[in-house]
Amino acid sequence: GASSASLGASVGTSAGAPPSFYNEVYVYLLEVMHQTINELFARPALGPAYAVAEENHPGLRWKRLADEAEEMGHLELAAKYHQERLVALPPEGEASPEEAPTVWYEYGAFALRARD
Repeated sequence: GASSASLGASVGTSAGAPPSFYNEVYVYLLEVMHQTINELFARPALGPAYAVAEENHPGLRWKRLADEAEEMGHLELAAKYHQERLVALPPEGEASPEEAPTVWYEYGAFALRARD
């Protein structure tokens, strides 16, 4: 049709391009599509800075473990990790004023999602 002829003309081939050309274009477009989808849904890589932060703040590790357990459908384990995170909160004088309410809020949001 007209669209295949215009495609062939736009890439510098004739309207009677060999089928291998279309196969190559199809494979290329599929690869680009898969790469784009993977980039859209990929989690950001946790770099070395995050590992250091986890060592200095055990609550981050419990949060990551709780999130992973929830994603895997292990809700009891996720609840345990959220509870460990609450226990790991620093004493009131040492914690930032926003930290405890944030941890409790995230645990409450998990409990609502898990219907616990």
